[in-house]
Amino acid sequence: MLSKNQLNLANTLIAVGIVAFWFYFSSKIGIFSDDLFFKKQPLSFDWLSTRYHLWSSRLLIESVVVSLLKYEWILRAVTFLIIAITPIGFYLLLKENKIKTDIRQCAAIVFLLPLWIMNSAGWAATLINYWYPLTACVFALYFVSKEKLKIWEWALLIPLTLFGVNLELNCIGVLGLLCLMLWKGHRSPQVYVAFLLTAASLAFILTAPGNHARTIAEIKTWLPAFAEYTPLYKAYIGTMRVIQFHFFHVNICFAFVASAIAYLRFKKIRAAVLSLIAVTILQYLSYTKLKGMVPFAPFEGAWHTKQYLAIALTLLWGGVLLWGVLTAEISAKMKVCVLTLLAIAFAIPSAMGFSPTVWASNLRTMMPCEFLLVGLGMGIFGLSCCSRDDLWKVLYCCLIIQVVPIAKLILGINPV
Repeated sequence: MLSKNQLNLANTLIAVGIVAFWFYFSSKIGIFSDDLFFKKQPLSFDWLSTRYHLWSSRLLIESVVVSLLKYEWILRAVTFLIIAITPIGFYLLLKENKIKTDIRQCAAIVFLLPLWIMNSAGWAATLINYWYPLTACVFALYFVSKEKLKIWEWALLIPLTLFGVNLELNCIGVLGLLCLMLWKGHRSPQVYVAFLLTAASLAFILTAPGNHARTIAEIKTWLPAFAEYTPLYKAYIGTMRVIQFHFFHVNICFAFVASAIAYLRFKKIRAAVLSLIAVTILQYLSYTKLKGMVPFAPFEGAWHTKQYLAIALTLLWGGVLLWGVLTAEISAKMKVCVLTLLAIAFAIPSAMGFSPTVWASNLRTMMPCEFLLVGLGMGIFGLSCCSRDDLWKVLYCCLIIQVVPIAKLILGINPV
């Protein structure tokens, strides 16, 4: 058996190794796809005005994209910095919400995030459009969670919130989280300020003429049939897409949350570890045997055995999670919070069903959900009073599973 000091050293070395990988990854970022377009653009008022009227409301985000792509060494340095401080954001947010953890475990949960899905439109453009704003949201939510802010904290909260919710999916998610905080009784000035900023951002997104023009153009380019889809069918394909990514691929973020709910229900680390392993095996089998989304959505032609199996497996996932939370020994209010957070996590990327790029965007739009899932997993373990040593056992299993896709990422093989 290893001593306490030896375990602490091992945990520290794991965290250092994770940060070293992020440094290696950032130093190797290649420029391609949308990166090449943004690299050529001049950052000026005229260019931003054109983007606003003809293509996008992400003016803050795209300003950063254009700026950093002018100097690739700065891009790589800033990318490493953003990824490396993401665990700090989670640590501060969890600590502020009375969840006991340490920075090394937060580094481990951030390592579980599917970094490889950030290459679908160019590493720089995708990371800056998704990972950067999500990290901003984590820090903004930390400041919102505090009882009182100092002047310098207010000076950070406002730009972090505006930048974070400049991404449409983040805006939806943060608005849901702030509503949940208000329901729980958080009535501090920063909650209301963040809520107003997020609501204003949503209004800006919905009224931006460029977003409407972009939708029309993308319908013609990517999905002409989209114009005929009903709202119900759009919601359906968005939901199926999220289910496919979490239930029909090996998704360690979902497996981590499932293991946390198992611990919440049984209060035994063995239950959490076995749940993690069982979920991962089922995900692998469903991916290899049911072939992901193909047998599940959209439904076309006659139903076969695979469709029924996919439906049964989805109901199993949802039913077990619901049962685990509802039968756990926690207050009714806390059960509502956990289930609401799960619902928000899955609803955020499901909103992509209302975009003609629901499939063309690939998997990058799943990242807001993944951020919320790993944070929720840590929160549930904390709510269950899981010791740090026991939590490390779960994280060790997660990291072992994560080695395969990370190795594929390094070798340039598609991990999904």
